[in-house]
Amino acid sequence: MSDLKVIALSAVIFLSMTCTSASAYEKQISELAAQMSETIANSNKKVVAVVDFTDLEGRTTRLGRFLAEEFSVALASKAKGFQVVDRTHVRVLLAEHKLASTGIIDPATARKLGKIAGVDLLITGTLTAFGESVRCTLKGLDTETALILSAATADIPRTKVISDLEGQQISAPGQPPGSAEGAAPRRVHSASSETVKPQVRSFKDITFQLSSCNRKLDSVECGVLIQSKEKPYEWFLIVGSGYDPFSRALDGLGKQYIALVSPGGSSRAYGQLQTRLWPDSPVSVVLTFHGVGKGITEFRFVTVVFVTGGGWNFYQITFSEVPIAQ
Repeated sequence: MSDLKVIALSAVIFLSMTCTSASAYEKQISELAAQMSETIANSNKKVVAVVDFTDLEGRTTRLGRFLAEEFSVALASKAKGFQVVDRTHVRVLLAEHKLASTGIIDPATARKLGKIAGVDLLITGTLTAFGESVRCTLKGLDTETALILSAATADIPRTKVISDLEGQQISAPGQPPGSAEGAAPRRVHSASSETVKPQVRSFKDITFQLSSCNRKLDSVECGVLIQSKEKPYEWFLIVGSGYDPFSRALDGLGKQYIALVSPGGSSRAYGQLQTRLWPDSPVSVVLTFHGVGKGITEFRFVTVVFVTGGGWNFYQITFSEVPIAQ
C-alpha cells in the first residue's frame, strides 16, 4: 500500500473515531431515556422530575448537571402518558426549601419534593469513573414510598469534553457560582477582554460553529454557522420557542432561557427556522435569549435543537462554557 493510501486511510479512521466519540454520550442518553420511559409509563406515574446526577459521595459536578439536563430533554421527547417537570423549577424548589444541599436525595427529601412540586416519580443518577468510561446509574424513586420503581445503567465513553466536565465541581452552598468548596473560584471569561475561539460540533456530516454570543440590552444573541459537508438536506429545522424540546441556554445560576431563532443578519424574531442545507453553502443562524441579566457574563451551556430528514426526530448539539461579550 502506498504512503498516500495509508495517510488517507488513517484520516478516514481518525474522522470516524472522532464523530463516533462526539455522539456516543447522546446515544447512551437516548437509550437510557427510552428504557426509563417505558418503565415509567408502565408504573402509571404522571409527573416526573430529574435532579442533578452526583458521584457516589453525593457531590455534584458540571458533568452530573449536564447529563441530567440532557437526559431530562431526551426523556421529555419520549414521554408517553407522563410529564417531565422543568429542571430549573425543581432546582429552585430545592434551594428555596433547603432540600438536598449536599446533592444527596434521601427518602425524606423525595417525599417533601413530591408534595411541594406535585411529583410522582423522582429520577436520580450517580456517575462512577471506570477507566475509559463513566458508569451512569439511574433510579426512579416513588416519592410516596421511596421505593425504586425503575432503574437503568449505561457506560458513557470518556471523551475530552466528558473528562473536563467531570473535574468541575458545582459550588457549595453559600459560595460563588463556579467555585468548589476549598478550591479557587473558576475563572469567568469575558468575550470583550479576550479573543474567543469559536466552538465547533458535528452531527453526521453537518458542522455547527458557535462564533460568539453578544449582549443586546437585556438579551443575548448567539451566532451559529451551520454547514453540510457532503449531503444535501432539503428540509432542516432549527427548533426554538413553540416546541418542546427547544434550543436553549443555561446560565451559571441554573436559569434556563428559550431561544428565538432567526436568519443571520435579520432583526426579526422567529420561533423556529426552516431552511435547506447544501454542501459547502453555510447557513447563518442567530439564537436570541431574552431576559439575561447584565451580571451574567457566561452561559454554562448553549444547546441547539434541530430536526432533519424525514420524521420528527429531535437531535441536539451542545456548547459549553460560552462567554458573553458585554
